[in-house]
Amino acid sequence: MATCEQVLNGWKATENAVRDQGLLKEADQVLEFIKKLPPVKTDHDVLKDKMLADQVRLQTALDIKPLTPEQAVTQGDELTLTRYVDGKTVGQGLARL
Repeated sequence: MATCEQVLNGWKATENAVRDQGLLKEADQVLEFIKKLPPVKTDHDVLKDKMLADQVRLQTALDIKPLTPEQAVTQGDELTLTRYVDGKTVGQGLARL
């Protein structure tokens, strides 16, 4: 997260330098740009978001048949699913991403 702070500090310094030169409109544009920067994500967060966005491909890769809401039961956390067929447990999905 130190890199994020360095980036933000760099942009703030740019905004101050532009404002000090009397370019108020441009300084305001830099400030608006800073406000619109996306939130920082770790590599883990980015990978998790990509995997969750592609559920069908993930389920196919893990040979998991899509569950209906009636079949899915969470255990421990929201990411652990237990599969049931005819009332019997037949396997578990991902424990954690």
